[in-house]
Parts: sequence; C-alpha cells; structure tokens
Amino acid sequence: MFKFLKSTLFEEAGEVSSGGGGSEAAGQSALGGQSQASGASKETFASSTTSELIKLDGWKGHIPSDLSENKTLAQLPDTAEGLVNGLKSMVNAQALVGVDVMAQPRESWTQEQWNEHYDKSGRPENSEGYEVKKPEDWPEEIPIDGAKIKSWQDFFYEFGLNKQQGEAIISSYLSGALGDIKQHKENIQAQLDSDYAALEAEAGDNLPAILDKANAALIKTGGDGVLDVITKANLQNNPVITNWLAGINDMLADDRVIGNGSETAYSSEQSKALQQIESLKGDKAFQARFMNKREVGHKEAVAQMERLRRIAYPG
Repeated sequence: MFKFLKSTLFEEAGEVSSGGGGSEAAGQSALGGQSQASGASKETFASSTTSELIKLDGWKGHIPSDLSENKTLAQLPDTAEGLVNGLKSMVNAQALVGVDVMAQPRESWTQEQWNEHYDKSGRPENSEGYEVKKPEDWPEEIPIDGAKIKSWQDFFYEFGLNKQQGEAIISSYLSGALGDIKQHKENIQAQLDSDYAALEAEAGDNLPAILDKANAALIKTGGDGVLDVITKANLQNNPVITNWLAGINDMLADDRVIGNGSETAYSSEQSKALQQIESLKGDKAFQARFMNKREVGHKEAVAQMERLRRIAYPG
C-alpha cells in the first residue's frame, strides 16, 4: 500500500515540478533523483510545512478504493494535514505493538473485571502485601496500632490500590504519628521543667530537703504504686503535690500523729542510712544526677536514695 502511495505521490510531485508531461522519464527522475526538477520536488516534500504540503490534498484519489473507503482511513480528511496525521497515528500505533494496554474502566464493569484491573495495576496478592515499614527512630516503648493498620490494608486491597500507593499512605501516617509522639514528649518535658523551676523559685535553698521529705512520704504511705500514678500524670515536679507530700512527712517523721507522741527511736542501721541521706543532700554532683532526669546516672542516684530511705523509714 505505502509503496504504491509513495510512488504515486512522488510521481505527481515530479509532474508539478516539471510543469506537467507525466512521462516515464519524469516519473523516474522523481523517484531516482536524476533530474534537477525531481530533486527540488523531493526536497519540498521532505521539508514542507503544512501549508506547503497543499500539493498532497486529494491523496485518497491515489490509493485503491477499498482503502480510501475503509472506515479508519475514511475518518482522515482528504488533505495534506490529514495524511500527515494519519502517518503519525500509524507510527504511534506501531510503538504500542507488544505493549500490554489496559482497558479504560467503565461503570458497567463487574467486580471480577474490577479485580482484574486492580491486579494488573499492581495490587498485591492480599492485604498483607502492603508492608508496614516502621520509622527507624520510632520509640520502642510505644506500639504501633496494628488494628488500625490492618483496617487500612483491607481497605486498600478492596479498592485496588497498588503496592506503592498503599505503602506510601502507611508510611505517611507513621511519619505523622511519630511527629505527634515527639511533640507530646517535648510538651511533657517542658511542663516538668516549668514545674521544677516554680518549685525551685518557691523553695530556694530548702528545695533538696523538701524533695527528700516528699519522697520519704511516698515510701511511707504509698510506695511505688502512688509514685507510678504521679509519674504517669507528669506531676512529679508539681509544687502543690511536692509540698503536700513534704507536709505529710513532717507529720509522720517523729511519730507525733500516730502513737503517743514520743520521740522515734532509730536503730543503728537506720541512723547510718539517715546520715548517708544527709550527706548526699550536700553532695552537689549527686543532687545534679538525682534531680535531673537528663543527667547520666540519674536512675542509679534515684535507686540509691530510695534504698537508703527504705532503711531509714521502714514500714
């Protein structure tokens, strides 16, 4: 087809360039480039703009009628621009040979057709195929909400999200949640620091003694259970709570509320523990570790003080 079309078009172009004639020599020179006129004709065809290709108008008259009347070719205008556009379409169609072209979704599709489309689009084999990639700096003490993630995975699978899309949404959610967790921790620490600053401003040089009394009251009256409640509520530096506990300790210290009001008798072991506590109160390095959670050795300092207080204030 195209060999015939090319020959016919060039022959006609040769006739126009040479002023008519339509001789065999003119046709040969148009195809073979043997004459100056045919050379000019080929150059014009190769480099023409749409306006210069006007010579190719009516190209359908130079191809067999079964082709010119074909439904596909019939859609092309019988102009030079129509021919060029048709050739471009042919080149583009050739480039798609062997490519798996997906059908355009339709509202009338059955669920089976939708599932086939989803699978071709990259949907994993099942909902668990959307992997959960926890951020590297995710806190170990905070579990990921597995139930929520599973509900999302099922939703993604049902509505055909491909693996890349589903995992991108999960990663985005976890990144946002991690940001919220970090911000929450920063807010808690800021409140603790603010409470401690207020307590320090109120107590002044008496702060170590007040804290010691408050911790002693916890050990005597509530133990770790009360401390856990206070810690979870982030009230361990709260001035009201601290002073209240210190006041309780003052009432219990000499056994003046419970019993006959006589002075408390301490064992030698208790006396040694009390002496160590008093010594540690004046140890600035120890107090820095004991009072500041961010200091290296803070946990060890707290454990040491609690051990001494249990000895000094048994029961």
